[in-house]
Amino acid sequence: MVESNVNNLLLLIILVLAVTAAVFLVEWLRERRQTGLAFAAEGDSGAFPLPERYSHGQSVSSAPMPGAADLVFDPDGSVAWDQIWGDFCDLAIAGGPPHRDTLLQPASADQIAGLELPYERVRDELERGLRLITGWPVERNLAAGWIGLRCPDEDAAYWLLHAIAAENVAAGRVGSLLLLPAGPDFRLKYEIKNVITAVAKTHHYWTEHIVEQERLMVRRSARR
Repeated sequence: MVESNVNNLLLLIILVLAVTAAVFLVEWLRERRQTGLAFAAEGDSGAFPLPERYSHGQSVSSAPMPGAADLVFDPDGSVAWDQIWGDFCDLAIAGGPPHRDTLLQPASADQIAGLELPYERVRDELERGLRLITGWPVERNLAAGWIGLRCPDEDAAYWLLHAIAAENVAAGRVGSLLLLPAGPDFRLKYEIKNVITAVAKTHHYWTEHIVEQERLMVRRSARR
């Protein structure tokens, strides 16, 4: 009787420990996926769905974006971010050329201190450009050096985070909020354009992937 009770108690302890470990592992994996910064890493492309164009073994071009995508201006002098690109080079995450040679990182709080006015002007332009090319909401009440793009869901934010990081533009994510770098010394034709171009390029391919998945679902439904 005593031995049976001891065995039952040991089994209960083992069960509790197993459940606790499982809960901890699931939470750790969730936090690892949802938070923190992600940067370009070799081999990332194998972990993420790519548009169908990359699924048939065709060669990936290393040629940069055609025409260098010069800035286009509206009559009022503002950049027409939604009218600049007619086409995009291959995704860096699929083996194409990254948009930048070096990693563009967010400014620190110390780098922003005393330069709040130019910093806000940079974020004004980033917000305007991001809204024009994606149509998604932009959030600014974030940690220093970041501006947020609210994606339709976490899958989009997760995919774009890694695709943008592969273009050598720092990116982070909290849930469906995609974090993008900003700084008071970001220039219109360089760093600001780098961020918006990386988003425009990856958003273009993400949209293509989603359209393909929706068509596939329609075809599968029609066969039933």
